[in-house]
Amino acid sequence: MILENGWGDTGAKARVDSEGRLRTRSTIVTSDRHQNEDGKVWSCTATATTGTTDNFFYIIKNNGANNLAITDIRAKSSAVTELTYEVVSGTPIYVTGTDITPIPRNLGTNKVPNAIIKYDSDITGIASGGEIFFEQCDTADKMYHLRTSSNIIIPQGQMIAIKSSAAATIKCLVSLIELENE
Repeated sequence: MILENGWGDTGAKARVDSEGRLRTRSTIVTSDRHQNEDGKVWSCTATATTGTTDNFFYIIKNNGANNLAITDIRAKSSAVTELTYEVVSGTPIYVTGTDITPIPRNLGTNKVPNAIIKYDSDITGIASGGEIFFEQCDTADKMYHLRTSSNIIIPQGQMIAIKSSAAATIKCLVSLIELENE
């Protein structure tokens, strides 16, 4: 069998090496870059004042058909604290429950994730299902950056929250991506 160029060049054939491998050239694009081209990557930012051991960021309840993923989290606290990223269940009860408007990282789109994303000073009514990560913020007003190559994947109906161990004003940015169905 001969593979020929389908772009109109006559007589051009595909190259195969001595081990039977097809010689190709490709461009590698990260998954989040590819998803951003489709308008499915967002920044979710909030600033909340918390008490001790308060859930302040009800990060995501995925209401969509596709998995959502958190690629990284940036946080700055006015006081020394430990931030805990947890799987949660239950029905959140808010003091004010401010919606977070996800900002698309592709400025040519108006797509939004199918998720509930809110922040508050103290979110109750949810129970921890386990700690995913913790981050020690040992210097006030210093930016901390949690990133993981495996991401935090949030399937449909699942939710996570962020909790602070100390009373503080915390500014937080969560990078959110909608994954493609396989």
